[in-house]
Amino acid sequence: MRAGERGFAVLAPVTRRLSEDDKAKDAGPLTGKRRMVGVRVAHVFDVAQTVGKPMPAPQPPAVLLGADAGLWKPLAHLVDEHGYELRRSPELGEVQGWTDHRHRVVSVRPDIEGAQATAVLAHELAHIRADHEHRQISRAQRETEAESAAHVVLTAQGLDTSALAVPYIAGWSRGDPKVIAEAAETVHKVAARMLADIERFVDKAEPGASAPAVRRRRRSDLDRRTSTTAPAPRTGPAPSL
Repeated sequence: MRAGERGFAVLAPVTRRLSEDDKAKDAGPLTGKRRMVGVRVAHVFDVAQTVGKPMPAPQPPAVLLGADAGLWKPLAHLVDEHGYELRRSPELGEVQGWTDHRHRVVSVRPDIEGAQATAVLAHELAHIRADHEHRQISRAQRETEAESAAHVVLTAQGLDTSALAVPYIAGWSRGDPKVIAEAAETVHKVAARMLADIERFVDKAEPGASAPAVRRRRRSDLDRRTSTTAPAPRTGPAPSL
C-alpha cells in the first residue's frame, strides 16, 4: 500500500455464530448458522493505490454473474407487501431500476437476470424500507443508504455484490466516512428488517414436516402470492448500478 493512501469507506455486516440459546429463542434475522448483529465501516482500496509488481487488471463485469440465490421471489413479495407493483420495464434506458413512490411502482430492466436483477431489486426495496419517500435527505444519502443496505443483506445471504456495490457507494458518498457513518443506523435497521422478512421464505425444515414437503409448500405459496415472474434472460450487456 502506498504511504498516505486512504481507503473507500463502505458498510459491511457484522455477524456472530448462533448459540444453542439463540436457536431456541429464534430471535433476530437468522442467516444460516450466523446472525447479523450490526454493521461496521470497512475500507477497500483500488489497485492503483498499491505498490509492487503489476497485477492483471481485468475489466469489471457489466453485470453480476450467477443465480439469484433464491432471493428474487422473497424480495418481490416484500415489494408487493408494501403496495408497490413490480414491473420489468424496458423503457428504463440506461437505468437498471427505479422506484416511483407516487404511482407505487418498482421497475427493473427485463434484460438483466439472476444476481444482477436481484441486487437491483434489493436496492429499490431498501429505498422503500428506508422511507426515502418522506425523509428530507440528499440524493447522495439516499443512494448510499439504499445500496449499503442491499449490499449488507445480500452479503449476509451469501450473494457477493461487492463488484458493483463498492464503486456505487463510493461514487455517491465520495468515500466520505461521515456520510457512511450517518447512514449506518438506517442501514442497520433496514437490513435487519429485510433479513428477518426474507427468513420467512427461506427453505428450511419445520418441526413435524419433511424438508421436501416444506419446500414444495413454501414455493407454492410464493407462486400464489407473488405475481411477478423470475427475471427474463439477459439479451445484451447492461450498465452497472
